[in-house]
Amino acid sequence: MAENIAAYDNERVGSEISARGLGQSFGRLVVFKELNLDIERSAITLIKGESGSGKTVLLSILSSLRKPDSGRVKHGTTDITELKSKQLARWRRTVGFITQRPNVLGGLSPVENLVARSGITGKDISETTAKEMLATFGIEQFNTPVGALSGGQQQRVAIAHAMVREPRIIFADEPTAALDAANKENAHKALLQARDLFGVTVVLASHDAVAETDVDHILNLCNGTLEDASLAYSDVTNS
Repeated sequence: MAENIAAYDNERVGSEISARGLGQSFGRLVVFKELNLDIERSAITLIKGESGSGKTVLLSILSSLRKPDSGRVKHGTTDITELKSKQLARWRRTVGFITQRPNVLGGLSPVENLVARSGITGKDISETTAKEMLATFGIEQFNTPVGALSGGQQQRVAIAHAMVREPRIIFADEPTAALDAANKENAHKALLQARDLFGVTVVLASHDAVAETDVDHILNLCNGTLEDASLAYSDVTNS
C-alpha cells in the first residue's frame, strides 16, 4: 500500500478538515497508511472509488464515527480524534449525516419529520420554517407520508432535515446508490444547493457518475492511494 497518500506539507489555510497520517487496518488488511488530505471549506469534495476501496471507512473517520488506528483529524482547531465520548456527542450536533437509506420516518409527513425531530437536535423549528426548508429542496408534498414519496424525494427530505441543524459540514455516504437515474440527479442537486445556498461543506463518498457533477474536488481512492482526480491542488504527490 502506498505510504503517502495525497500528501500535503502543511495544513491549508481555509481548510474545513485536515487529516494527517491516517492509518486503518482490519487484521492483515491494510486499507490505507499515512494518509494526508485537506477538505476545503464551503466546497463539495467527492471521495470516489470502487466498492471495497475504503471510501466509507475514510468518510467514517473524517466524520468521527470511527477512530483511526493512527493519525489525527482536525476540524478547524478541534482535533476530533482526541475528544471524549460526551465531547464527541456535542460536536456531532454541529454536522449533518446523509446515508444511503434516507434517515426519515416513513409514517410522518415531511413537515412532521423536520419539526418533530428538530427538537432532538436542540434547534426547534416551526411548521412554516420546515415548509420553507423543504421547498428549498424541491419538496412541496408537505402533508404526504414520507413513505409514500419516491426514493429521491425521501433523500431530499433527509437533506432538508440535516440542514435544520444549521451544520457546517454534511457527510454523505453513497446518498444516490439506491436511486434510479432521475432521482440520483435530483438528490445530488440537493447537495449542490446545500453548498450554493447555505455555504455548507459537503464531503461525499460515492462511486456514482452523477456524484462528479459540479463538485469542487474529486479524490480517487484506489489500492490505498488517494489521488486528486480533479487536479484542484497542484502540489499533490503520490509515493
